[in-house]
Amino acid sequence: MSIERIKIISSITDESKEVERQLQTKLLIRKFELVETNPDLVIAIGGDGTLLGSIIQEQYSNKPLYVGINTGTVGFLQEVETKEIERFLELLENKQYKTEKLFLVASTIYTPMRKIQTYGLNDIVIYPAREIGRTVRINISIDGEPLEYFCGDELIFSTATGSTAYNASAYGNIIYNPNNAQVLQMMLCHPSIAHPYKVVYNGLTFLNNERITVTPPERSNKLEIDSDGKTVYSGDVVKLDVAIGKRFIRRMKISDISYVSRLRSKFLESWWTPGDGEKCSKKIGHTINVWPIF
Repeated sequence: MSIERIKIISSITDESKEVERQLQTKLLIRKFELVETNPDLVIAIGGDGTLLGSIIQEQYSNKPLYVGINTGTVGFLQEVETKEIERFLELLENKQYKTEKLFLVASTIYTPMRKIQTYGLNDIVIYPAREIGRTVRINISIDGEPLEYFCGDELIFSTATGSTAYNASAYGNIIYNPNNAQVLQMMLCHPSIAHPYKVVYNGLTFLNNERITVTPPERSNKLEIDSDGKTVYSGDVVKLDVAIGKRFIRRMKISDISYVSRLRSKFLESWWTPGDGEKCSKKIGHTINVWPIF
C-alpha cells in the first residue's frame, strides 16, 4: 500500500500539540500530503483514547492504516514513543512497516422503533439507563441457548485488543492473541450476591464467532450501550446481539517488540508519575491473568 495522504489527530496537551507541530514539518519535508479526509494513514498523538478517537472519527473504516505516537500515560496501543519518531519517519518513507488486522466487536441493538448497528475496537458495555438506578438485569443466551439471568453493575464485551483496557480494570483476563484470532470475552461485573454460585464470575471467552444475545426483562428494559467509551444508545431495548464479526481495522506495526514484552513494560514495570517527577511502582491493583489464544 502506498501512503501519500496523512491525517494527524492529537490530544489537547501541550506535549501532544508540540509533537504534532514538529511532525507536520517533518512530513511536509518528506513530501507527504497532510489531509483531513480520505487519508491513507491516520497518526494519533496522545494516549490510547486519542487513537480510539481517531478510529471512531473514521467510522471504523479499514481503508486507512492507523498508528499512534504515545504522549499519554500508558499508551498500550500506541506503537511509537516520542524518542522513536525519526526512526518511524524513516521506516514510513522507505515503506518498511507491517500491518495487522484488529477485529471489531459488533452489536445489533433492537429497540421498539428501530435497529442500530454499532462497533467497538476495545469493547461494548451494557449499563442500566441512568434514570432507573444502578443495577442491570438481563437474560443471556449463546447461539440461542439460555445461559443465565444476570443481575449486577454492567456487562462488558471485550475484544482481545480491549482485554487490556476496561476489561482488565474489571478483573477480566488479558487475552494473549499473537495470531489475531477473532476472540470475544464477556465479563459480568459485580454480580448480585443474591445468587453467588449462579454467576460466571471469571467471564467467558468465545473463539468461534458465537452470537451472544442479551434480553432485558420488560420491567428493566432501559439500558445504556457504550462503544469504546462513547454512549451510542440509551433507552428501551428489546434485545442485543453481540459477536466478533468480519469487520476489522488495520494498524501499522514498526516495532518487533513482543506482546509479552509490551505487557510487562506497560503494566508491570516502573514508570514516572506525570507532574511530580517521583518514580513509583506501577503494579496494578490485582493479579493479571493472561489467557493464551493460538
